[in-house]
Amino acid sequence: MAVDVDKDHIHRMFAEIAHRVCCVAREDRLGMDRIHAGLQQPALQIILFDTKDAQRARAGREIDHKTQMVVKRDAFRHTEKTGYLSVKRNRSEGIEAMKRWVFAAFAAAALALGNAAQAAPTHITFVTDWKAQAEHGGFYEAQALGLYAKAGLDVKIMEGGPSVNVPQLLAGGAADFGMGSNGFIPLNMVREGVPVRAVMAIFQKDPQVLITHPRNDVKSLAQMKGKPIMIADASTVAFWPWLKAKYGFSGSQIRKYTFNLAPFLVDPKAIQEGYLTSEPYTVEKEGGFKPQVFLLADNGYPGYANMVLVPQKWIDTNPKAVQGFVNATRAGWKAYLYGNPAPANVLIKRDNPEMTDGLIAQAIGKLKSYKITDAPGGIGEMTDARWKAFFDTMASEGLYAKTLDYKKAYTLKFLPKK
Repeated sequence: MAVDVDKDHIHRMFAEIAHRVCCVAREDRLGMDRIHAGLQQPALQIILFDTKDAQRARAGREIDHKTQMVVKRDAFRHTEKTGYLSVKRNRSEGIEAMKRWVFAAFAAAALALGNAAQAAPTHITFVTDWKAQAEHGGFYEAQALGLYAKAGLDVKIMEGGPSVNVPQLLAGGAADFGMGSNGFIPLNMVREGVPVRAVMAIFQKDPQVLITHPRNDVKSLAQMKGKPIMIADASTVAFWPWLKAKYGFSGSQIRKYTFNLAPFLVDPKAIQEGYLTSEPYTVEKEGGFKPQVFLLADNGYPGYANMVLVPQKWIDTNPKAVQGFVNATRAGWKAYLYGNPAPANVLIKRDNPEMTDGLIAQAIGKLKSYKITDAPGGIGEMTDARWKAFFDTMASEGLYAKTLDYKKAYTLKFLPKK
């Protein structure tokens, strides 16, 4: 079997492997002379070797000015310890320019060094939306298990936080891919003319919740109408318009939530926003009671969450890398939720030392019990219908112009076809 050798690729690899590879000339079992680039020597038959397994050896072929040189599979010589390519004199070829043989030698060496003739891994900096936590577990699992590496990617996970602005980092090129906490982020970027799209949605249900103390007068979202509710400033232009549209909530109900649970803990009539895997757990630990939890998604809130955002330039110029990231991430989340999450948890606690085993375990449990990632098409699924429903709701409340081309906020091309 022969394969073509990409000269341009050999040029690119030269600097990387030059310090590890050399050719050795052998003539009739008399001494060995190293052949250096630029010298002229009789043509040599280069024998490809594989440092891991001789049976994985592959032949290489280079076409140069219609003169064909073949690297044959016979006379295999294992030289793992020296790192040299084994070669022998081939008098029938005549005198050839050394340059042609150097090209071939580097091609063979690259293949021999663990299939290194493939392109160098594509580096991707992926920025999350908050400090490392179980809600990011599938990404860390894909990294820990080497799934990104197997896809030809060198992924660096950049931890988010209160001062990390994901859209800004993507727009400025400081990060390659990013995490979108909700559907508003890619829609806002469309409105601002920033070409970034969601390529997958890990959370089919936005984990946004409203919580209350145990109480008989509030057993549904509808029964919260007219009652004070503590929400963050950002939420007034996020899920609140949906609550207004569906349940008739009004601005007079809004009280400011500063991410301090003390006011909620001391007031049995308090209602506040939260995140399914965060505030309810903290309330139980610090308040000593189990709050009532109302997941907006279970009441019809249409938004996705935990999306992977990718600039259009990546989609256009390197779709293979985008596809590899999506596929590895899907596999990572499956392994994290339904396999062994320990490899990812080690990395999560490394990046965020404040994270505890208990907090991680309860978060994984809630993601599974509330079926946050479940979708007919598997992890990461998005549909045109869901995006349209989300956009129509928010546009009807005046958050977006009805003429906005909302389809620029996402693409389905990297997801499994139904």
